[in-house]
Amino acid sequence: MKNNPQIVYDFFGKEWVRHFNGKAKLKFITEKRKLDANGVLTYRKELHKFYSVLFNNHDTGIAIQELKGHSFQLQERFIIPDAIEKNSIDSYSLSFKEKPENNYEEYQDLFDESFPNSYASQNISQEIRRRQKDETKNTSEIRARIDTLLTKNRKSIVLGDPGSGKSTLLRNLVLDILSEKPKFSIFAQNWGSYLPIWLPFAFITKNLAENNNLSIAELLNIWLRSYDKEHLYDIVKNALEDERLLLIIDGIDESTDISSAQHAISKIDIHSVLNKTCIVYSSRPFGYKLLKDSLQKTREIYLQPFSKEQQKQYILYWYERWIESINNNDFDYARTQTIKFLDELSRSSELSIIAENPLLLSILVTQKLRDSVLPSNRLKALETITEYLIDVHPKKRASSANIIENEKFNSDIIED
Repeated sequence: MKNNPQIVYDFFGKEWVRHFNGKAKLKFITEKRKLDANGVLTYRKELHKFYSVLFNNHDTGIAIQELKGHSFQLQERFIIPDAIEKNSIDSYSLSFKEKPENNYEEYQDLFDESFPNSYASQNISQEIRRRQKDETKNTSEIRARIDTLLTKNRKSIVLGDPGSGKSTLLRNLVLDILSEKPKFSIFAQNWGSYLPIWLPFAFITKNLAENNNLSIAELLNIWLRSYDKEHLYDIVKNALEDERLLLIIDGIDESTDISSAQHAISKIDIHSVLNKTCIVYSSRPFGYKLLKDSLQKTREIYLQPFSKEQQKQYILYWYERWIESINNNDFDYARTQTIKFLDELSRSSELSIIAENPLLLSILVTQKLRDSVLPSNRLKALETITEYLIDVHPKKRASSANIIENEKFNSDIIED
C-alpha cells in the first residue's frame, strides 16, 4: 500500500495518504482527484437523492386514475435501448437519413421551429443546402448496446427523434452510476467511479443569454439554487475539477438561438479539455445538424426504435403495475393482456409504427388501460398524441429544465 497512494486515497481518504504516504504524494493525487473516499461517498449519496426526486417528479410514468398515489421509480421501468454509432468515412460528412436534395423547405421549417426569429436575417438556406450535399457521403455503422457505445467514447451525443427516449436514457445513466446497486454492468464496469453532473441545456443557454460571462461552476450553482439546493454546491464544486467528472448535458437543440447554443458548447468543451472531462450530450437530429460544427470530435450515437421484445417488456410492466394497483395478483392476466395488446398493434401497420416510439407507446398504453381499447386507426391515435404533445409536453419539458413558463423558450420542446 505504501507504493499505491492512489488506492489508499480512493478507499480510505486523504488523511490516510497524508500519514501513510506523505504530503508530496497527497498533493500529486489531489491535483487530478479533488474528492477522496469520504467526499465521493457523500457526493454519490446526496446527488442520487436529489436527482432521483427530480427525475421521478418530471417523469411519473403512465397517468391513469388507478395508478395515482403509487410510486414507480424511473430506474425500475427503464428499458435499455438499442443504438447505432455512425462514423463518417469523410471527416466532414453528416450521418443523417438521406433527404432529397431539393427538400430545403422542410429543413427551413424545422429550423424556424427550433430557433424562432433569431436567424431571419441570416442566409440559413444556403448553409442547409451545403450540408445536405454532405449527407450522401458514406458512413459506417456499428450496432451495439447503448451502454457499450457510450462508455467507449470520451465525448458522445445521443441522437433520436422526439419521444425516442434520449432524456430518459440520460437520467437513468446518472442514477445508475450514482446508485449503490447499479443495474447496468457495463456502465458500472467502465464508468462506475465517475462523478456525473446532469444539466439541461435550455437552462444553460437561458442564463448565458442574460450573462455570457458565467462559468460552468457558476451555472451549476445557479441551477442548484433554483431548486433551493444551494448547499449541494459545496459538495459538487470540487467534482468540476476532478478527472472523474462526467458532464451529461440534455437537449442541445433546446435553445432560443444558435448563438447562445454555440457559446454554451464552447464553454462546456473548454471545461472538458482543461479537466479531461467526459461528456454526453443529447439532441434531436435536425437540431444537432445546425450545431454540428461546434461539436468537434463527438461520436454520434443514434437511438433505435423499440423492438417487438422491448414493446412487450414495456407493456407488460405497466399491466403488472395496474394489476397491483387494483389489489389483484393475477400476473398471468397481465401477460395475457400484453399478448392481446401486441396482437392489436400487429393488426394495424400504422399503430405498429407508432408503438416503436417509447413516448408514443406510453400514450397508447395510457389509452388502453384507461379506455380498454386502442384507437381504431392512425388518425384517431394521432389526435390523442397531438393533443398530449401540444398541451402537456412543452410545459413538462420547460419544467424539467427549470425554465419559468413566461420566459421565451423553444415551443417545439418535447420530452423524451
